[in-house]
Amino acid sequence: MCTKKENIQTLIRERKFEEALEVLVILFEDLQIDAEIYYLMGTCFYAKEDISNSVRFLKKAVDIEPENTEYLVSLALAYEAFEESEKAFHTYLELVKKEEELQFATERLAYLSKSAWKVEGN
Repeated sequence: MCTKKENIQTLIRERKFEEALEVLVILFEDLQIDAEIYYLMGTCFYAKEDISNSVRFLKKAVDIEPENTEYLVSLALAYEAFEESEKAFHTYLELVKKEEELQFATERLAYLSKSAWKVEGN
């Protein structure tokens, strides 16, 4: 399975979107709940300027893995391309909130690490 996904990613990098979509359709039939398959399909449709299908597949990827920031960024970009500015705005806002949470968690970890070191050092 991983090899097929790697092959698809290679096809996408080589801009062979039709070939990538052919393989993705086969995988999609087998793995309909695989977020990465939805993401890769959305990426191919975006590259082919089929923004409507791109949004549809990227939304599904985000529905399956809502914490995946790469999927969210791609969805926001697709919304922009589809001239859905309000949806793009809200998707970017969701990303900012996730990044703020990450930044807060990172700061707290740094604080706790320093505190733990001081306690252990005394």
